[in-house]
Amino acid sequence: MTDVTSPWSELKTAVERSGYYPALVLDALEIALGGEEVLSHVVQHEATFDRTELRRHITVLVITPTRL
Repeated sequence: MTDVTSPWSELKTAVERSGYYPALVLDALEIALGGEEVLSHVVQHEATFDRTELRRHITVLVITPTRL
Protein backbone atom coordinates (compact mmCIF):
# COMPACT_ATOMS: atom_id res chain seq x y z
CA MET A 1 0.00 0.00 0.00
CA THR A 2 1.35 3.43 -0.97
CA ASP A 3 1.03 6.39 1.39
CA VAL A 4 -0.21 9.28 -0.75
CA THR A 5 -0.23 12.69 0.91
CA SER A 6 -0.17 16.09 -0.68
CA PRO A 7 2.63 18.57 0.01
CA TRP A 8 0.07 20.94 1.60
CA SER A 9 -1.06 18.14 3.91
CA GLU A 10 2.55 17.42 4.89
CA LEU A 11 3.17 21.14 5.50
CA LYS A 12 0.04 21.39 7.64
CA THR A 13 1.10 18.38 9.71
CA ALA A 14 4.60 19.81 10.23
CA VAL A 15 3.20 23.17 11.39
CA GLU A 16 0.72 21.48 13.73
CA ARG A 17 3.50 19.33 15.23
CA SER A 18 5.52 22.44 16.04
CA GLY A 19 2.74 23.51 18.37
CA TYR A 20 3.51 27.21 17.88
CA TYR A 21 0.17 28.87 17.07
CA PRO A 22 -0.57 26.41 14.26
CA ALA A 23 -3.94 27.94 13.27
CA LEU A 24 -2.41 31.41 12.96
CA VAL A 25 0.62 30.14 11.02
CA LEU A 26 -1.56 28.11 8.63
CA ASP A 27 -3.91 31.06 8.03
CA ALA A 28 -0.93 33.29 7.23
CA LEU A 29 0.48 30.65 4.88
CA GLU A 30 -2.79 30.29 3.01
CA ILE A 31 -2.94 34.04 2.45
CA ALA A 32 0.74 34.28 1.46
CA LEU A 33 0.50 31.36 -0.97
CA GLY A 34 -2.55 32.76 -2.73
CA GLY A 35 -3.76 29.35 -3.82
CA GLU A 36 -0.45 28.29 -5.38
CA GLU A 37 0.60 24.66 -5.25
CA VAL A 38 3.09 23.70 -2.54
CA LEU A 39 6.02 21.83 -4.07
CA SER A 40 8.23 21.54 -1.01
CA HIS A 41 8.64 23.00 2.46
CA VAL A 42 10.81 23.27 5.55
CA VAL A 43 9.44 23.95 9.03
CA GLN A 44 11.81 24.71 11.89
CA HIS A 45 10.66 25.35 15.44
CA GLU A 46 13.19 26.93 17.77
CA ALA A 47 12.89 27.19 21.54
CA THR A 48 15.34 29.39 23.43
CA PHE A 49 15.64 29.59 27.18
CA ASP A 50 16.34 33.09 28.51
CA ARG A 51 16.77 32.92 32.28
CA THR A 52 13.23 32.19 33.48
CA GLU A 53 11.51 32.63 30.10
CA LEU A 54 10.98 30.33 27.16
CA ARG A 55 11.06 32.13 23.81
CA ARG A 56 9.73 30.34 20.76
CA HIS A 57 10.09 31.01 17.05
CA ILE A 58 8.94 29.20 13.92
CA THR A 59 10.41 29.47 10.45
CA VAL A 60 8.45 28.14 7.47
CA LEU A 61 9.90 28.08 3.96
CA VAL A 62 7.66 27.02 1.08
CA ILE A 63 8.53 26.49 -2.57
CA THR A 64 5.77 26.98 -5.14
CA PRO A 65 6.02 26.96 -8.93
CA THR A 66 6.65 30.74 -8.94
CA ARG A 67 8.15 31.64 -5.57
CA LEU A 68 10.10 30.76 -2.45
